[in-house]
Amino acid sequence: MSVCTEEVLEACAPCLTSVRLKKGKNDEMDLEWFATGNGMKRIGILSLSVIGLLCVLLFVVGLALDAGGFDNTEGGYEPPYQGWTGTPTDWNASDTTPTGMARRGYIANLLVDCTTGMISFEVYGQTIAFRTFSARALAVHQPREACIQRGFSPAF
Repeated sequence: MSVCTEEVLEACAPCLTSVRLKKGKNDEMDLEWFATGNGMKRIGILSLSVIGLLCVLLFVVGLALDAGGFDNTEGGYEPPYQGWTGTPTDWNASDTTPTGMARRGYIANLLVDCTTGMISFEVYGQTIAFRTFSARALAVHQPREACIQRGFSPAF
């Protein structure tokens, strides 16, 4: 049992004086209940839970924003892929990498291999192969022309 006088408590741990303390015998403060974790354990667990939930929420929001900016066009799904609306991908805003182009996002990066035409996503250093360009994507977004402008020889 840890017993401490009020003067020692105020000198040693001023942050604990705002906590309701139980009086022991001879008018001394009893800190045993505090040492067992009653209250502080709950505050710690609640704080870490809130931080974890906030991190997961921010991750999901960032991933949704990245996915929403992937293709900003609609229509023109049948050959000859005309009549589409929206804004095609601005390849000038993407970075040049040794293998192609990269469009940076909040959570995921869009990687384009300018040799094979493979579209990949990079999330926290892990690359996930997605697919090659479709005929519509080649007609609407024109990645082949962007790769040629950057000095690559596309085979797609």
